[in-house]
Parts: sequence; structure tokens; C-alpha cells
Amino acid sequence: MLSDPLAMTIGSDTFSLPRTGLQSEPKGGRTIASYRDSSQTIQLTVTQEETGKSRLRHLVRVEWRKIVPDPLTAANDYDQVTINYTIDRPLAGFSVADIIALRAGLAGLLSDAVITKLFGGES
Repeated sequence: MLSDPLAMTIGSDTFSLPRTGLQSEPKGGRTIASYRDSSQTIQLTVTQEETGKSRLRHLVRVEWRKIVPDPLTAANDYDQVTINYTIDRPLAGFSVADIIALRAGLAGLLSDAVITKLFGGES
């Protein structure tokens, strides 16, 4: 299990995310842990599951909820953005070091400039 609470920094704000739920399904080997800050601004979900013959999937999903103005009515309402990080791997053949190296390569690729281009619709 991950430490409880988790800490996450977004910009200059640090959020404490205590575990708010833990689900375990013995059939299929699926486990879902939920973490949420006290203001319900940030929710983190960690899912571990067997997805098929000799494969495992690890999913980390973070949702950031905030009040945003509706561009048509100027009324304020809640909306959210989500980022998912998935590792889908075979039981054997890739080491933890391999996965860490791949994650570092992806993190290096996703620079501020690339995220800005993605936000603008480039692919």
C-alpha cells in the first residue's frame, strides 16, 4: 500500500490526500484505492488489476476540480480536468528499472512546450 496520506503539489499548492476508500475484488485481482483532499479539490485513484493472460495494469488517475466561469453565461460552476497514467505490462520481461526509464523518457518528452501544443490541438 502507498503511504497514507499522500502529498501532491500542484503549482505552489500542496494537497494532503488521505485514503478515503479501498476496494478489493478477489476475483480478477482488482484493487482500487481512493485519496481525496479535505476540500474535495483533488482526487487520486490508484487501480491495480490483472487484465488478461499474464498481464497487469497499474492506473493512477488524478482529478482536479475547481470553480470555472461558463463562457456563455458567465455563471460560475464546478468543472474538472483529469490526467491518467497507465502502465500495462506483462508479468515478466520488463524490470522495474525498465519501467522507470520509460516513465522518465515520457516525462522528458512532455515538456511545457509539448503540453501547450497538445492543448492547442497539435498531434
